[in-house]
Amino acid sequence: MNKSLSLLAFGAALALASPALAQVKLVASTPTANKAAAKPMAVSLTFSDKIASTSTMDIVMLTMPGMKDHPPMKISGFTAGVSADGKTLVAKLPRPLPVGTYVVNWRAAGTDGTPATGKINFAVK
Repeated sequence: MNKSLSLLAFGAALALASPALAQVKLVASTPTANKAAAKPMAVSLTFSDKIASTSTMDIVMLTMPGMKDHPPMKISGFTAGVSADGKTLVAKLPRPLPVGTYVVNWRAAGTDGTPATGKINFAVK
């Protein structure tokens, strides 16, 4: 029994001594996910923890009014950067997004390097 207790104590100490690896989680976005916005000039994604400067996003237009078979179109002309607080990834757009539906595909890593990916959808009215 002493040997079992020693192994249990060793395992607990090892678990406490190891750094916790946790993926960052998306906690908010502007425009708000699954909502409509009026001609946004920026897209921002706020995460649960600080993110690495290598975090990125792609903005893709999925549909456009009046164009039935509109293929997905990647929006270009912006660069995404991490805000001063280290928790928000911001893409400042050169002009407002046109009316349509969009998906933002993001890739972010916590400061410990643990990667996370996800997407949000929104519409522009």
